[in-house]
Amino acid sequence: MELHSFFHNANNGLRSLFPSHLTQELKELYTTTAFLSFASASFVLFEPIYLYTLGYPLWGILAFYFAIYVGYFFTIPLGGKFIKRYGFEHGMLLGSLFQVLYYLSLYCIHFSPLFLGVAVIVCILQKTFFWPGFHSDFAMFGRAGERGREVGNLAILDSLVVIIGPVFGGVIIGLFGFPVLFVIVSVIVLLSNIPIMMTREIFTPSKMKYWDSFKELCKKENRPYTLGNLGYGEELIVLTVWPIFIYTILGSTTAVGSTVAAATLISGLVVLYVGKVIDTSHKKSVLRLGVLFYILAWLFRLMVGTISGIFLVDFFARTSKQVLSLPILAGLYDHAIRTTHVVRAVVAFEMSLVLGKILASGGLLVVFFLFGEQWRLAFGAAALFSLFYLGYGYSASQSNALAKTPRPVFSPSSKKAPRSALSR
Repeated sequence: MELHSFFHNANNGLRSLFPSHLTQELKELYTTTAFLSFASASFVLFEPIYLYTLGYPLWGILAFYFAIYVGYFFTIPLGGKFIKRYGFEHGMLLGSLFQVLYYLSLYCIHFSPLFLGVAVIVCILQKTFFWPGFHSDFAMFGRAGERGREVGNLAILDSLVVIIGPVFGGVIIGLFGFPVLFVIVSVIVLLSNIPIMMTREIFTPSKMKYWDSFKELCKKENRPYTLGNLGYGEELIVLTVWPIFIYTILGSTTAVGSTVAAATLISGLVVLYVGKVIDTSHKKSVLRLGVLFYILAWLFRLMVGTISGIFLVDFFARTSKQVLSLPILAGLYDHAIRTTHVVRAVVAFEMSLVLGKILASGGLLVVFFLFGEQWRLAFGAAALFSLFYLGYGYSASQSNALAKTPRPVFSPSSKKAPRSALSR
C-alpha cells in the first residue's frame, strides 16, 4: 500500500511538471521547433567558426552581425504587418525559406566575399518573418497559469535536440566539410514546415501601422521590458565570441560540439522544475536568482583555459540562462495576451532585444578592431549586459494578475482555433 502511494505521488509530481492541456497549435509549434532547433544546433555553434576559418578577423565577424541586427531592428515591424495580414504560420514558413537561402549564401562566401552582403540581407528577412510569427503563435495559443511549463517543456525539447545537434554538426564538418552540413540543415529546415502545414490556419486579417511598433517600444509601461531586454546583448557574445574562443582552445569542431552537447544534457534536467516553479511562485525571485548565477558564469569564463573548465562553465552558464529565460518568455506571452495586442507586444519585445545585440556587437567591434582579440573584455562586457535582465518589469502583483488574465476558450476537438479571438 505504501509502495502504491509512493508511485502515485511520484506520478502526480512528475505530471505536475508538464502542462495539463496543450492546444493543437502548440503541439504543431513544438514539432516544428524540434526540427528547427536540430538544424540550428547543428550549425549555429559553428557559424562564427566557419567565418573565422575563412580568414575573417573577429572584428569583421562582429561587423557582419552588427549589420544584420541594425537592419533587422527596422524591418521587425514589417514582419508584424505581414503576419497580421497573412497569418503567423505563413510568416514562419517564409522565414524558413529565407533561412535556407541564408545557408546557401554563407556557403558561397567561400567563392566570393560579395555573398557576405547577400547573407546579411537574407538573414534579416529570415528573422523579420519568422520570429514575430513564432512568438505570436506561442502567445496566442498558450494558457495562462501554465506559461512556465509550456516554455519550460519547449526548452526541454530544444535541449534534447541541441544535445545531438552540436555533435552531429561537428562530426559532419570533420568528415565531409561545411558544404555537406549546409545541405543537410537546409533539408531539415524545409521539413520543419510540414507540421504547421498539416492543417489550415484560420484567422482574420488585420492591419498594423509601421510606426505603432516604435510607439509601443517607448511607452512608459513598457520601459522596464525594454530595459530588461537589453540584457540580450550578452546573447550576441554567446553566439559569436564564445564559440570562437572554444575553438581556439580545443582546435576541432568535433571537440567543440561534444563539449557543448555534454553541458547541454546536464543543464536541460533543471528546466522542467524551473518551469513549474515560475507557474506557482513569483517570477521575480526566479529571474533574480538566474541573473545572479548567470553573471557569475560570465565571470568564471574570465578564468577558463582548459577542456574541463570550458565544460563546467558552459554547463553552469546554460543552466543559469534557462533559469532566467523561462520567466522572461513566460512573462512576454502573458503580457502580450494581457494587452490584447499580441503582435505589437511581440514586435516591441524583438526590437528591444535587438537593441541589446546592436550595442554589444557595435561596442566589441570597435574594441576588437583597435586592440585585437580581447576575450576577457568581451566576457566582462557580457556580465555587465546581464545586469539589464534585472530591469525586466515583474512585480508580485503583476505575476498574480497575469495568471488571472481571461483567455478565449477553444474547443479541444477543433483543429484550429479562430485567429480573430484577440486583436493581434
